[in-house]
Amino acid sequence: GELANLVAAGRGTEVDLERAHTLRKSACDQGDGESCTRLGLEAWRIKDLPVARVLFETACVAKLSDPNGCGYFGWLLWSDDTASDPAKGVAMLDASCAAASAIGCALRANVHARLGDLESGKAALRQACELDPDNCETMSAQFEAASKPQAGP
Repeated sequence: GELANLVAAGRGTEVDLERAHTLRKSACDQGDGESCTRLGLEAWRIKDLPVARVLFETACVAKLSDPNGCGYFGWLLWSDDTASDPAKGVAMLDASCAAASAIGCALRANVHARLGDLESGKAALRQACELDPDNCETMSAQFEAASKPQAGP
């Protein structure tokens, strides 16, 4: 998994995203939750949500090793209409945040915001910012966007 990160970043070698993907897949298959999460993010970026969901679930539930994967898995369960399980999604987000994942806390804050519970959302956002101060501004902007009324059909 670490070698995949180095290859993807071009550290000590040329950037080779295909090789990095292959290394991540191997690491995920061998139980590295972070590699499963990164593969899930790759799938999410190309909008392959079913694959992303399986990879995040693997990182979180099956491998029990990556709280960030739990956060992403929880968000998809909460927000994706095709496989919605909001209660399980919130539980995954809570577990992710409790395991000190800034991603899980930030996504939990966004759920609170979308549900109109801004005080609880602000508390979760504070926790996310304490865990990852470098990304606090970005997480705060996402929270603000989630706090705005959602456009309906």
